[in-house]
Amino acid sequence: MDIFPYTPRPCQTQMMKSIRETLSGGGHALIEAPTGTGKTIAALVPIFEYLQTHPEKRFLYLTRTNAQQRQVLIETRKIKERVQTELIVTGFQGRKNLCPLVRENPNLKNGNADELSWYCIEKKKRHPNAGGCIFYRTLCEKKMDEHIVWVIKTIPAVEDLYKRMKEMKICPYEFIKKIMERAHGVVAPYLYFFDAHIRQKFLEYMNIETKDLIIVIDEAHNLPDFLRGIASCKYSVNAIHRARSEAKSYKDPLLAEGIPACRFFDAFEDALRDIAEESLKKDDEACIPAPSLQEELMINLGISSITLDTIISSLIALGEKIRIDRLTKNELPRSYLLSAGVFLKIWKSIDDERYVRIITSKGSPVISGCCLDASLMATPLHGVHASIHISGTLSPLEQYRDILGLPPDRTRFASLSSPFPKENRKIVYSPQVTTCYRERQSNEQETERIWKLLRRICDSISRNTVVFFPSFRLLEEFTGSEWGRNLTPAPYIERQEMHQVDVMEMVEVFKKRVGSPLMFAVAGGRLSEGLDFPDRELDIVIIVGIPYPRPDPLQDALQRYYEQQFGPQMGWEYAVQAPTVRRLLQCIGRLIRSETDRGIAIILDKRAKRFRSYLPDMGPSSDPVAEIKAFFHE
Repeated sequence: MDIFPYTPRPCQTQMMKSIRETLSGGGHALIEAPTGTGKTIAALVPIFEYLQTHPEKRFLYLTRTNAQQRQVLIETRKIKERVQTELIVTGFQGRKNLCPLVRENPNLKNGNADELSWYCIEKKKRHPNAGGCIFYRTLCEKKMDEHIVWVIKTIPAVEDLYKRMKEMKICPYEFIKKIMERAHGVVAPYLYFFDAHIRQKFLEYMNIETKDLIIVIDEAHNLPDFLRGIASCKYSVNAIHRARSEAKSYKDPLLAEGIPACRFFDAFEDALRDIAEESLKKDDEACIPAPSLQEELMINLGISSITLDTIISSLIALGEKIRIDRLTKNELPRSYLLSAGVFLKIWKSIDDERYVRIITSKGSPVISGCCLDASLMATPLHGVHASIHISGTLSPLEQYRDILGLPPDRTRFASLSSPFPKENRKIVYSPQVTTCYRERQSNEQETERIWKLLRRICDSISRNTVVFFPSFRLLEEFTGSEWGRNLTPAPYIERQEMHQVDVMEMVEVFKKRVGSPLMFAVAGGRLSEGLDFPDRELDIVIIVGIPYPRPDPLQDALQRYYEQQFGPQMGWEYAVQAPTVRRLLQCIGRLIRSETDRGIAIILDKRAKRFRSYLPDMGPSSDPVAEIKAFFHE
């Protein structure tokens, strides 16, 4: 406990005990602790203690977003002040954030990791006078000792390191790789461990084997969806148009005997449109049989499956040549032929038991292969020394363990209680309204009732308030209604198309705004987790409706898959109930971040009573405005 920089709370002491036991014997720890209880520092301290006696081990702290890295580095600085030995920790991000050439060139900003890697390799080959990278050349030609000492001493945030390196004309991306070789720990996004190709390179940068790695997963409740997402694939008619245009610009190359590229993409578009026409009778989304796409392509082109394989190989080979050609022209090495070939190769190989194939939109069809089994991408966790999964909303812990496929005999649970005074937080729900689709459809007055109540609350309170809607659609429905217009003060509104930087700027303005600002956001979105609103920065959270997952073919398939994997009734529990609980708890968790914070949460939906086992202090209220005023003694 000598290196713990604060007075530990009881829940932090429990958390550190669980982590020490996990590190000692190896395995996995699933730790749930309320938001604001200091989970980051409680995870770092026992890890640094363990590293002092096990120097062969290193840690990789994974975050969902780049913004969450900063807190890890801040807490590491606090620990460093109490550690006698050298302590080296750095953050790491992709070239989009760390390459000055990319950040200053709008034509490169939308490049993916693979494309930017190719671009970087080519730039490093050339001298700056011949179009090469001055930042990489400086890194190679000048001593970095002074800058390495600065990083070790200050443990800077990635953005601060970027600014310093850019001023010195040193490549921030390559410089951090030099730090990683000797770092005790690295803080990085999820992708750097769970994407197989990236992981291999990343661990080479760290100069470590998987068996000596300690993984920490921050906001771990996001991990299953993230893993399913990176294992999935999709392709659209718009992508076909881009590929066909590229093929024309390269003289319509032959993909197989008698099949030029443009003819193939015409058949590809016809196949998608035919599948959409056949499958989308009433809805905008539908599941499709596994062989549909291949069969349509073979029929439209009059070819065999062997010829289709030849076409896919040709698309990939031609795409690689196009990338090289674009590199020589100092362009982003992107090829739409390559993207088409890679998609089709993946599409043909996916496991039909663990995937569902979906077609969406008649007008501009998109075809997707959606992964149902997160454990497919979680297998690297089985090879590490230990993994620590921390979140404020991880329950039910058994469900999280099962979905990731973690071994029951090597997985610890720790569910910690809040250290904050219970009287500082109040949760009520309105039994008079609901956003339930069926009830709103059968009774036109239902929507007016909930919008009218929300408007009355907004007009009656004078405290910092965030209103969470279950979807952007409902948020826009309210703001477009008579009840959502001319609010005073005018609300800050999270828009679906907003860039992360713009969202964070809006939050900072909201926090500093004088005059009881109001903000509209979406439950499960960027504002519902990972952000601190201490003291009077947030007093009231209003949750409009219950943020159930959107009912669609993927959600139905996920529910059926969980029933097959984990038994009857588990489909609803794992696919619907648990994600909804987590979204509710994340929204409510924005309120209380310290012993002195006070706040009230209002859930505008009578269905909230279904979640009393997760929110035992929640009660009904016939007058939310009166509840708010009574809570704040107004």
